[in-house]
Amino acid sequence: MTKWIRFAAGVLIGAVLLPGCTGGAGGNGGNGGGTTSASGAAAGGTGNVSSDEKITRAVQDKLDADPALKATGIKAKSTGAQVELTGAVKTIADKDKAEAAANEAIKAFSSVNAGIVDSITITDSSSGDTGSKTPPASGQ
Repeated sequence: MTKWIRFAAGVLIGAVLLPGCTGGAGGNGGNGGGTTSASGAAAGGTGNVSSDEKITRAVQDKLDADPALKATGIKAKSTGAQVELTGAVKTIADKDKAEAAANEAIKAFSSVNAGIVDSITITDSSSGDTGSKTPPASGQ
């Protein structure tokens, strides 16, 4: 009888501990597992790294799929599921096109609250519009 109790205790402990191991499937497709603290910091050095790499790749692939956007050299980098777009374009239309492509790419990552941080600059000052918009005066 004692052997069965030890066996059952071992199975119970294994069932509780194994799903939380950082090397197991852990609920994220087997890509490193990992846990994060309440502040979002990675425990054990893993955390959201694999998700960030997937998000970066998805956004960069979407940008590179458009020959006009690829020619601009816009780069995507995800940290904490927030994708920063960097680079320079000639027009606001190009900037908006890049942001729309990035937003389309991150739709698949809604479970991690992925977002876009647009740090793209506009180089063509002859258009008279550099991307900054002045809000209308109150009451209009």
